Amino acid sequence: MRASSESRIRLFFVVFSLALTALFGAGCGDDDGTTTSSGATAAATGETSAEVTSQATGDTGQTSGEGTTSETGDGGTSAQPESKVGDEEAARTPVTMTVAGNRFTAGTARNVHVPSFIAIELDVTVEGPNSKTLLVTRPGGAQKTFTFPGGERSTRQIEGLRPGRSLIVAIGRDRVTVVADAEPGP
Repeated sequence: MRASSESRIRLFFVVFSLALTALFGAGCGDDDGTTTSSGATAAATGETSAEVTSQATGDTGQTSGEGTTSETGDGGTSAQPESKVGDEEAARTPVTMTVAGNRFTAGTARNVHVPSFIAIELDVTVEGPNSKTLLVTRPGGAQKTFTFPGGERSTRQIEGLRPGRSLIVAIGRDRVTVVADAEPGP
């Protein structure tokens, strides 16, 4: 009788250990968002390592991490910061603009709402072969110019804004106002 109870206790600890490994080991992942499983979980379920890995790397429902925009009541857009699980890059909010001639194109929003304190990434496409220079005027009047090469898309990053503050991005007399009044997140 004693040997039977000892084997039951051992069996209990083995099953308990496998359950803990499955519970805590299943959520492990790398920077790419793929999860891995330990051999103990595979042994407990009778699956091979390849089967467990292929199941664990399925769609997690996460988005591609690109910034998103949504319409606001004032005819502008609200930009959301890009984010990925495990990203090593600093958070930033893309503000997308297209320049043709000395104007922003009709598809460029004139009022963009961004979260406070998060860096702003000017994502500019210049149509035509000539480079274009944009003037950024920060709160308090500080100005900085950024030159974007013609015929391509490029980005420049600028420091985020305090809540309620705004900056102006201009080319000639055409302007885009960026206001820090949006909530961060998806």
